[in-house]
Amino acid sequence: LFPEMIASDVVITNSRGLHGIPIAEHILGVMIILARQLHVAYRHQLEGKWPRREMFDLYPTFSELYGHTAGIIGLGGIGLAVAERVKAMGMRVIATKRRVEAV
Repeated sequence: LFPEMIASDVVITNSRGLHGIPIAEHILGVMIILARQLHVAYRHQLEGKWPRREMFDLYPTFSELYGHTAGIIGLGGIGLAVAERVKAMGMRVIATKRRVEAV
C-alpha cells in the first residue's frame, strides 16, 4: 500500500472467500446449460419452434456431466468450491494450484 493511502480516510477491505459458493454455483449452472444445449432449446421455445435437425443433428452434444473431467485452474476459494460440487456430481477433477506444497 502507498503511504498516502494508509494516511488517508479511505477504508480498504478484502472480500476474499466471500463469493466462492455463489460463483461456483453459477459456474455449475452454466456447465449444465452448455452440456444440455439448454440455451438453444430456450431460443427455439421462445420462437415456438422445435426444429429436430438443429436440435439433434447439428448439436449432437447433449451430454451428462457425470463421468467427464473438469479442469480447474486455481484452487482458491472459487476453484475449490467448483471442485467440490463437480466431484459430488461424479466428475473427475484435474486442477492446478499457484503454490506447490511439500508432500
